[in-house]
Amino acid sequence: MKKLLAILMCVLMTVAVFAACSAKPQQQSGGSKSDEAATSDVDTSEAEESTGLALDDAVIKDADAINLIKQYSAEELSLSEEDYAACSFMISGNGETLENDKYVKVIATIKNEQKNGDNVSYTFDIKGEYYIRFDGKQLLKKNLETGEYTEMELKAVPTQDTTVAAESSTEAASEEETTE
Repeated sequence: MKKLLAILMCVLMTVAVFAACSAKPQQQSGGSKSDEAATSDVDTSEAEESTGLALDDAVIKDADAINLIKQYSAEELSLSEEDYAACSFMISGNGETLENDKYVKVIATIKNEQKNGDNVSYTFDIKGEYYIRFDGKQLLKKNLETGEYTEMELKAVPTQDTTVAAESSTEAASEEETTE
């Protein structure tokens, strides 16, 4: 009987632990005025940046974000021609908050291989940082020396859907020419 009770208690405790770990944190829906005054002076941008934002709500993300940045010239991206040719463009796994807006971060990097005997390691030399607002209506370029952001003129986003549509319309036009 004691063993059965001990096993039952262990099972219940395990279920409780898993339930607590999987529960979403509750949002504060009110509170006293003193609580609001105490928290209103706290800058949460660093906290949001460190935990990251899910990119699910972003209009332009993943390959589309990289393709958008690749449309710009080296001069427009403030990169040398040599750096532009050697750069790889990568998406930050999480979004970032800048001035109360959410952005997808695209980084221009150069991969450097470091050999130490049999060990090989890689470092990434960041050459540029670009931020696409989640709604897709603003593009910022970060000056890595000063930390200031400047707005860039937004070009049309080449999505996989538009690429497929453009290819199919080109194929249709070529078929039309061959039938005439």
